[in-house]
Amino acid sequence: RNSWKSAHRDLNPNACTSTNNAYDISLLEYNDQHHFSDIPDKTLADVVESLLAVAFIEGRRCLYDHMDGCMVIGILEELRLPLPDLDGKDLQFGWPYFRAIGKNPCLSRGYLFELDKSWQKEFVKLGTILYCESKIISNLEQNWRNLIETLEKMGCSTDLKRKLETQVSKVLLICAIFDDNLDELSDTDEDTGADESLAQNESSAVLNESENEEETETELEGLYRVAIFRDTLYYVGHYALYLYVTERIFHKFPLATAGDMHLLRTCASNDDVLCYIFCKAGFHEVLYDRDADAIIQFRYKMMLADSEGSELWKQNGGWVYGITEFRNRIGVADAVPRYAGLAGGRILGHRTKVPEEFTADLMFSCKALVGALVLSLGVDAMGSCLGSMFDELFLLSPEELRSEYQEISNICKTYKRG
Repeated sequence: RNSWKSAHRDLNPNACTSTNNAYDISLLEYNDQHHFSDIPDKTLADVVESLLAVAFIEGRRCLYDHMDGCMVIGILEELRLPLPDLDGKDLQFGWPYFRAIGKNPCLSRGYLFELDKSWQKEFVKLGTILYCESKIISNLEQNWRNLIETLEKMGCSTDLKRKLETQVSKVLLICAIFDDNLDELSDTDEDTGADESLAQNESSAVLNESENEEETETELEGLYRVAIFRDTLYYVGHYALYLYVTERIFHKFPLATAGDMHLLRTCASNDDVLCYIFCKAGFHEVLYDRDADAIIQFRYKMMLADSEGSELWKQNGGWVYGITEFRNRIGVADAVPRYAGLAGGRILGHRTKVPEEFTADLMFSCKALVGALVLSLGVDAMGSCLGSMFDELFLLSPEELRSEYQEISNICKTYKRG
């Protein structure tokens, strides 16, 4: 692309003729009083991103929760980004970009689907599709209950659990854990039973309001619609996770350089690490296709790495720098390190990334789950539910990561301090 430059910059005062109108003359006068120069796109992007970062950090320090994130929203509003379907959805009408409808942004609450008519209709369709697949939904509902129990064990509060048990959150979470590739599923299931009638009855009230509206979108058949929605959950989870991890790094390591932050973020959220901690927390057990070959093979690699890492830790007194130092850093007197199989953002024994055939589906499921939690609860509450998974990943400083692992992890060798 061409670098940005002022529309006035190349005006030549000598080019002004009698045919110039008053507008041309005013531009020339403005040009005489101001200096314009080419500014590369990257420079402008860096300035905007830095401004957004300052607004985000300062918003976090605000005494009023309802203002948390609103400065960022205000800047994004002013940018008038070319996003689709946002006519009338601006600050004036209470529908700012990138946040839930209402006063609070997505940091402190989930998206208010009940106030968005188009999403109401979509959830009715998703719920109907799922409950028409009686054999599948019975499995998914049990896995959903197991998921709630797992989140409780990780620190999910009673209040958050109650929110996750609402119908919309249930559909979000069920879609997130439905990781089947659909290869063996037919487009229709004749054995729908009573579930189909129940789902259709629940949907009729919402659909009656808009039954006369034309359906302009291309209809997606059956469970493929659920799969497409799962892609949306992944997309939300991917960027929400980056925001969450980066904010934790910023506060944990205030003197970290840009290179340090890249190193720390990569060591805490690359595909291998996410799959590893996802399985360590037991989330692979709640997936629909939990017995997939890729999951089994990745867990075997985990087992080998954990065995090797545990032996190395024993030689150092129970952790990289000994068990006493581990407990001091994590702040729990009887804590035991869990991630023996990780080494500088890699699975121990793998200096480079584990092949995607073993990690792609697990990583996708992890981020889809994060996306479902963000849309249900907000970014902060997602962190409350899953934050304990990441605690152990932030115990080593950038310098310690490079010192300990640069010979066995290409990540620690790649990201320098600058």
